[in-house]
Amino acid sequence: MDLTPYNTSLLQNATTNNFKETSMSLSTSSQVERAFKLVFVVIVALANITGNSGICLVAFRDAHLRVIARNYVVASLALSDLLNVQIMIYRALTYYDIGRDPGTCNTMGRIFASLLYVSTLHLFALSMDRYIAIFYPLRYRFLVTSKRIVTILLMIWIVPVLSIHIVIAANAGLKGYSTFYGCIEDGFIEASDKKNRLHMCFNVTLFFFLPLLIMMAAYYRISKVAWYQSNRVSVAVVSVVPITNSRIPRARERKWAKTLAIVIGAFLCCYLPIVIASLVYIFSGGTTNHALETTLEVLLLLTFLNTVLNPVIYSLRSHEYRRALRKICGRCFRDSNNNGLSPLHIVTKDLESLTVSTLVNTQSLRKDSISH
Repeated sequence: MDLTPYNTSLLQNATTNNFKETSMSLSTSSQVERAFKLVFVVIVALANITGNSGICLVAFRDAHLRVIARNYVVASLALSDLLNVQIMIYRALTYYDIGRDPGTCNTMGRIFASLLYVSTLHLFALSMDRYIAIFYPLRYRFLVTSKRIVTILLMIWIVPVLSIHIVIAANAGLKGYSTFYGCIEDGFIEASDKKNRLHMCFNVTLFFFLPLLIMMAAYYRISKVAWYQSNRVSVAVVSVVPITNSRIPRARERKWAKTLAIVIGAFLCCYLPIVIASLVYIFSGGTTNHALETTLEVLLLLTFLNTVLNPVIYSLRSHEYRRALRKICGRCFRDSNNNGLSPLHIVTKDLESLTVSTLVNTQSLRKDSISH
């Protein structure tokens, strides 16, 4: 009796069952991964809206912070971080294949790159502000004025957007920046020709690497001055000799410089990896594999996380922002309590005030009658 057809059918059934079990396990793991990423993006987006809206509100509502020119830059940087929420929302939708087309992906990649360059230039402006405040304290008020700050902010917002969107619109062949957004799947790969590479490298060099190099050089000088001052202070404590030097930075300026250094360090840790990985991908000819897709996806989520770090750093490091935030929150809480009073409380307060005024008037009349 020949059992070969029977054995063959059993083998085919076992293979089919194994394939179904494997596909089911893969689909379950992919659903769990998709849900985890969605929850992470939603939490980061809510924290972004709360924190950066609070920074903008504090910078423009508090009278003490409003007169300091650098706080305009801080508020504008918070606004650029706040605009990243639209990228997070679109990225969350792509997990469920909503709006997943090459045109939208390239557009979101350009927006992502624009906000990246805008944030870098904001940090560059803040670094130059600290540099001038520390090395030229007597000329700071004349060099850093509100009018100049507004002009610089307009240039920071306009120039990168023009360089990315207008130039690309004028050259239909330039598709780039979708890699910055992590769109490297089949069908979303940009044309990696020479024109694309030159345009992207020009923008990355001008708006990202060059400002970072200047910031590093500025902070190298600031750290040298801070180290020099710490040594002078230690010598002064031993010899009990007073030190007067106009070039030595004040403690408040040094603290703000340290806070900004922490912000720049967090920015570099979150954005530098994805920029380098994207450039490597572009110059490697667009070779796609699963490991690269996963790496860019993780690095993109890391950039989302950076948008909520600045409010946390300001809250932990800046006494001025903490004080202004407590003041505004206390005022809002008092207003809500006053608005939430019931009619019985309002009538009771009115009766109390009326009773007090009546007693005061009665006593004054008695005094008048006694005097007469």
